[in-house]
Amino acid sequence: MRMGPDSRIWNTFDAHRLLHWSGTVGAAEQRALKEALFRAHFTENRSLADAEALADAAAAAGLDRDKAARVLAD
Repeated sequence: MRMGPDSRIWNTFDAHRLLHWSGTVGAAEQRALKEALFRAHFTENRSLADAEALADAAAAAGLDRDKAARVLAD
């Protein structure tokens, strides 16, 4: 974990919506997204309230980035 003066606590409501959607795709995909979200937050210090960061995490997990963006926009 890379914690420092720039570390923040983000509103993770949209991250949880994305996790729910990924579970409808499959358990392995949901697990991969969880890991990608942890990596984005704890390693890359990205905001889990940012739709771009969430869509990037979905793509890194092997999910369709455009579908993830649509879920977040809905």
